[in-house]
Amino acid sequence: MWRAVPSKIEISSYSLYATRDFHAGTGGLHYTDHDGKEKILYHNGYVSYTEAMQKVAELAGTNDPDAVVVTGCSAEGFAAALLSKPVK
Repeated sequence: MWRAVPSKIEISSYSLYATRDFHAGTGGLHYTDHDGKEKILYHNGYVSYTEAMQKVAELAGTNDPDAVVVTGCSAEGFAAALLSKPVK
């Protein structure tokens, strides 16, 4: 006989990135474009990731890092490896 165990909560959060900072960036890259204009490319992925994980913990009702799974595929796999320590 099978019984459902209502003791687990599953919450999924997807963090996409566009600046290729692997959710580890905390600053800006100053550069000059082809027209000679000074520009800044902001890499704030770590801040965004940290805030997202705080929200996930809040929604899940846990402060236990062992209850969180961080994973990724392709380039996101690097992010998962870099960020597994900060989750704890």
